[in-house]
Amino acid sequence: MVRAAVNGISAIISPAGKVLAKCDHYKKGPGMICTAVPIHKNKTTFSQLGHSPAILSCIYLAFYIGRRRTFKALRKMPKSSPTETIYSLRPERLVVQ
Repeated sequence: MVRAAVNGISAIISPAGKVLAKCDHYKKGPGMICTAVPIHKNKTTFSQLGHSPAILSCIYLAFYIGRRRTFKALRKMPKSSPTETIYSLRPERLVVQ
């Protein structure tokens, strides 16, 4: 990890947690640090997958919220008898004798 600060402590820390180099700008004033930085050859999860997990999560969440609203609206609909449904859907076929 490389931490560069304008004021405060700048440091280079290895993945094992060992401080490779540091400079305290409060005590020494402006300064510069140089050291070899180990570079990982392994790819991180984000570099392999990118933003796709976040995008898929947003799509799933939108689908879930939409389904929930649909079912909530269906539950609020009044219950009707089958004959009322037939009359309301096809009034032109209603024959009264």
